[in-house]
Amino acid sequence: MNRLKKTTICLLFLCIGVNYAFSDIPEQINFSYISINEGLSQSTVFSIDQDQRGNMWFATYDGVNK
Repeated sequence: MNRLKKTTICLLFLCIGVNYAFSDIPEQINFSYISINEGLSQSTVFSIDQDQRGNMWFATYDGVNK
């Protein structure tokens, strides 16, 4: 094999290896829907934050909900 073919094959395997090494296995994400029926003060939420204790805070036009 000539040098160009060897280099091309090495680069191909390098690209495949890097792609495999950095590909993440997606985690399962669970969603819960919160509405006025569950105690939210308004159905429009324009900001969501989580504090250090794990509490979720939802900002609506009617105030902040924990």
